[in-house]
Amino acid sequence: PLFWIPSFPCVIVFIALIISTLSIRKLLKPLNNISSLSSDMANGNLHTNDIVYKHSKDEIGVVSSSLNAMKHELSSYIYNISDTLSRMGKGDFREPADMNYKGDFEPIGVSIKEISKNLTDMITKLNFSSNEVITGTSALADGAQNVASGTARQVVAVEEISTNISEVSDKIRQNADDAKQAQEFSNLSEQKITI
Repeated sequence: PLFWIPSFPCVIVFIALIISTLSIRKLLKPLNNISSLSSDMANGNLHTNDIVYKHSKDEIGVVSSSLNAMKHELSSYIYNISDTLSRMGKGDFREPADMNYKGDFEPIGVSIKEISKNLTDMITKLNFSSNEVITGTSALADGAQNVASGTARQVVAVEEISTNISEVSDKIRQNADDAKQAQEFSNLSEQKITI
């Protein structure tokens, strides 16, 4: 029985070691989950499972729920940005869904709204300008048609004038020839009279 006395403290130390090892493992498991979630988030993977921790009131529970909330908030930012850019890529420039970007993310929300508004304004102006170009082109085409029609009428008129001038010219030549013959006849008659 005396050999049990020194071994009794050893048994207590051994039991204490087992209990502390189990306790440390129990404490390290949520810390490993936190570390794993943090590593996934750092690598851009936000579609991981939430950390489930039974003792949500202690420090590890607060850190776990904060990481879960941060993961969900980042996921909603990414979804909103992706959805907005996807719609813009398809030509839908309506104002994006009103999402409350918090803290350092607030400038991103403001920028998305400004980009959407500026692109919408630019497309509206382009539509207005293209309508004006269409109207101007139509007026220009009508004007060109009128000029072409007027030119065709002028060509006909010029041809008529040219024909008339040619006829008048022929008659003037004929009259000049007739006058020349009359003068020659008159000269001849005068010569005969004076003889």
